[in-house]
Amino acid sequence: MNYSLQRLQRLLRAYPSLNLRIDVDQQHHQAHVNLPGLRYDDIDHTGQPSMWRLLNMCGRAEHSAFYHADSFLKYTDLYKQGIATVSKAVTMEIGSHFYEVTTPKAPIQLKLNVIGIADTSFTTCISMMVGGRLKPSIIIKNLNSVLHRESGLVEQVPMWWRTHFSNYLPKFPEKPVILNPPEVVGQTFSHHLTVPYSDTDTSGKTRHPMYMRYFFDNMSIASNRGFYRKFTDTHEHQVRRMFMVSYGTSQWGDALTVETFENPEEEDLKVHCFVGKNGQIQWYGCIEFFPTNIT
Repeated sequence: MNYSLQRLQRLLRAYPSLNLRIDVDQQHHQAHVNLPGLRYDDIDHTGQPSMWRLLNMCGRAEHSAFYHADSFLKYTDLYKQGIATVSKAVTMEIGSHFYEVTTPKAPIQLKLNVIGIADTSFTTCISMMVGGRLKPSIIIKNLNSVLHRESGLVEQVPMWWRTHFSNYLPKFPEKPVILNPPEVVGQTFSHHLTVPYSDTDTSGKTRHPMYMRYFFDNMSIASNRGFYRKFTDTHEHQVRRMFMVSYGTSQWGDALTVETFENPEEEDLKVHCFVGKNGQIQWYGCIEFFPTNIT
């Protein structure tokens, strides 16, 4: 048994101990996950929700739904067929009302469904509702690339899966969208790190939320040192949208270089990030902020 499979099996055995309520609607091919709410660790010292932690929580919930007994999107059938998926690109949009202190952050309800199918990928959507609100506070779209589990090579979406789930797509299905980084970069603020074991998934690769944590850490230090022109303190600004895309992989023990820079467009409140390994870009991310800071 390979090491990746052992890690996956240990993780799946741990899920029942969380008493996580997951309901997979096989008729409509949706999943609903109920969580008690945010923890103290999910709020930083400024009172802001930690976005990379929320992204991590939603990703874990989707993973557990995939491997649930009823298996969201028949994922275990794909797995038995020798197919795996990897998260290629993620977008996360946050409504301004989520930051209101009068908005309860508990309980949390997640709704998962498929919103797009391409030749070698499919897109899932996670809608987060908090405090009993029916309107989503956070919407996450995850572009999953389909791979051969052993070789890691790109695979076509199986025809039986495509035929079945195409009937459950929205009226206007989501098309794969990967945001390109700006052509003009300019001066960057960089720091170096080594990937710890806890930042990797069951295959041993670094996860999107961990890259985003590296992004936030770098951005915090850069703003504290006065590197940015538009942000004297990024902690005083609320995140509106996050985008990330993986170009390669990094693993436990890899040495990475994290670089951030402001958007070249004067009117945009965006910060960009590149994460590189051995001189090659492995990951790109962009954070857009609301125009007004916290009062």
